[in-house]
Amino acid sequence: MPNPEELARKYLDLGLNGGVVLVAGGSRGIGEVTAKFPALLGASVALTCYRGETDAEKVVESIRATDGTAACFGCDVRSADQVAATVAAVAETFGAIDILVNCFVGRFDQSPTITNHWDDYLEELEISVTAVHMVCSAVEPLMREQGAGKIVNFSTVAVHNPVSGQSRYATAKGAVKAYTRNLAKELNRSNIQENLVIPNMTETDLLASVPRTFRDRMGAAREYGRHVYPAEVGQAVAFLASQWSNAMAGQSIVINLGEPPFG
Repeated sequence: MPNPEELARKYLDLGLNGGVVLVAGGSRGIGEVTAKFPALLGASVALTCYRGETDAEKVVESIRATDGTAACFGCDVRSADQVAATVAAVAETFGAIDILVNCFVGRFDQSPTITNHWDDYLEELEISVTAVHMVCSAVEPLMREQGAGKIVNFSTVAVHNPVSGQSRYATAKGAVKAYTRNLAKELNRSNIQENLVIPNMTETDLLASVPRTFRDRMGAAREYGRHVYPAEVGQAVAFLASQWSNAMAGQSIVINLGEPPFG
């Protein structure tokens, strides 16, 4: 077994200092706090935004205000051309992309499953699956050339515990889970690890469509008496982005507040 000195020398450092993190969809909510954590740990952070340029610039300014390095890149992740151009611009600006975090989401409004049209599902799949695939496909060759990389995607507890009215979102995120596991299997030999974060209901503006009184009631009814804090999700992402997770691939960190699903 390694002694304390060897542990400190080889394993204590998270390995994020000096790295480059691309947070696709980092202008608000979970993406915002996800971008701030690696910056505080010494990484340079590139974040993309679609319509939230003002919000994204505020995130960049807040990181720079704490002596961090960050930049924002406008990108519609549904466009293969824009994704390719953005990934190239990030690599040119920072010299590498060591970690990719896909945080963007589509619609989160509720609608009964039986009233959905197939086009409604396709719209959600275009964001949650097709766009994730395009970003991963653009970044993977850079990581392969570097000889290492980390990719973190997001799913939802609603895949295992259905929520009324969230069929589109849960269906798409279920596909993301399968996609991530398959990608992890295929890229093991390239020293590129892909993993998932699966948070329970988290206090972000994504829940704006859920009435506040209902959200508060749900939080109070949980064993923890609350919903997940965004910073708790950011901590999980930072762990998966770090060298502490080097032996993990195709796995899920479920931030479940003690409720199913369990891992």
